[in-house]
Amino acid sequence: MEIRKAVITDFENIKSMMLKALRSDPNAFSVNYEEYASCSNYWWQNYLSDYLAGLYSHMYFAQENEIIVGMAGLNFSRKIKQQHSVDFVWFFVDQEHRGKGIGRKILEHIHTVLKEREEIVKIALSVVSTQTKAIELYKKFGYSVSGNQRRHIKSGNDYLDLIIMEKHLRP
Repeated sequence: MEIRKAVITDFENIKSMMLKALRSDPNAFSVNYEEYASCSNYWWQNYLSDYLAGLYSHMYFAQENEIIVGMAGLNFSRKIKQQHSVDFVWFFVDQEHRGKGIGRKILEHIHTVLKEREEIVKIALSVVSTQTKAIELYKKFGYSVSGNQRRHIKSGNDYLDLIIMEKHLRP
């Protein structure tokens, strides 16, 4: 298995993995499948342009035998006062490939990439409270809870909390 950074030709790969993530884990993200599936290609091109250009956003894929089985994104701030912090987004491992350590390998790769960038001090993420396995994995990697947005996500008739977590890479 390899972890690789998405490139400009990965438009369809990113789009299809995001839609797959939203369809297979409807409570894992703050947006829903129907919302994104109905968007035009023009909307997708605008939404994914930063990930594809790799300037302020990066997307990483986990691949096994040329098949993408997981992904994770990083969003870097354009704001001078926030350039030390990065947001970890769109973390997803295909359900058929869970339990194989792919999520751990993606996180290891992300941390290696970020440790090479001396200006990055902190990684932040948000996770829906029902995603207990993801929360456990984040804690194993040294993330701690820094906040909780109660009833932030509505799923059907239920309201779910959004947990804010962060990890400091440097003092």
